Amino acid sequence: MRHYLTFAGKPSTDFKLYISGAGTFDAPERDTKTVSIPGRNGDLTLDNGRYKNIKVEYPVAFAGDMKIISEAIRNYFLSFTGYERLEDTYHPEEYRLARYYGDFESGSTKGMGAGISKLVFDCMPQRYLKEGEKQISFSARGNIFNPTMMDAKPLLYITGRGTITVGNVRITINQAPVYIDCEIQEAYNAQHTSMNSQITLNDGIFPVLKPGENLIVPSGSMNITPRWWKL
Repeated sequence: MRHYLTFAGKPSTDFKLYISGAGTFDAPERDTKTVSIPGRNGDLTLDNGRYKNIKVEYPVAFAGDMKIISEAIRNYFLSFTGYERLEDTYHPEEYRLARYYGDFESGSTKGMGAGISKLVFDCMPQRYLKEGEKQISFSARGNIFNPTMMDAKPLLYITGRGTITVGNVRITINQAPVYIDCEIQEAYNAQHTSMNSQITLNDGIFPVLKPGENLIVPSGSMNITPRWWKL
């Protein structure tokens, strides 16, 4: 199988680029700080509760004119200013959020009209599961199972007013329908107008889906996009 990546919906095969996945299996670094205390042996580690971005490099082989290919790559990949979806055929059940670094320099030539190079991306630490993009609907009390070891920050869509429960967090909905994005910690309507004033976080925090079973108690009907992820 000839492997390729897809960035912001466009496959690398459109540029006649095929990849190696050797650099795609590394894990991100946890964000910690080491503190030394005079008179005390050893160091203390302060955990900031997050993971750092990770650089992901794809060695690529290409067939065609280097000048034409590199220009096409620059014009497409560098046209995006924020994070975009990055997928590859080595991890067909996952995707990352990534920014293109801009490097694309020709290496040794394999032959007339062919060569090697690399594509380098600055990636968020999460590897999101495509399974976590599927909506799960609730119209009555139930449970949702998080199959990963990581707390997921879901997107909720609630159709009815009242009090809902997600995991160990209760939310009072004063106006519906409403979206609650637990990743960015915002509530909004279909027009993306803020509705933060229309919800009350009874426990003062946005809910997460812990590993394993999580209790769900809807008000009316509710859809949950769980956003499962791993490292």
